[in-house]
Amino acid sequence: MQLDDQTKLAIASFGDLTKQVLTLSTAIVAFDIAYFNNRVAGAPAIGWVLIWSWGFFLLSIAGGVGAMMSLTGGLARARQEAGQPPPIDPGWIYSAKIQRFSVLQFVGFGLGLLLNFGYAAFAR
Repeated sequence: MQLDDQTKLAIASFGDLTKQVLTLSTAIVAFDIAYFNNRVAGAPAIGWVLIWSWGFFLLSIAGGVGAMMSLTGGLARARQEAGQPPPIDPGWIYSAKIQRFSVLQFVGFGLGLLLNFGYAAFAR
């Protein structure tokens, strides 16, 4: 499989960005759970906002894993068959399958972050 340098860089950048958002989502959920009692004690009436925030972060994590799986599947499909390199469309990284999971990841992360900060602002 022959990929040009620009396509290789796009694949590496996409993978790195997806992994970074996965790490942030996981860390925020872990931090919130570790300090759940301290955070909810201040404002138990709006604790449901924090729960929704976790749900969106979990949605972001699922989207990130799906995006990485789609990227891996796209690379596997592009491998050589019968000794002949398949024609590789450099735009396959922008396929709808990969984009759907990526959008799901970033929308989930954004909404989770918004609710988490909203909870922090109103819990005082």
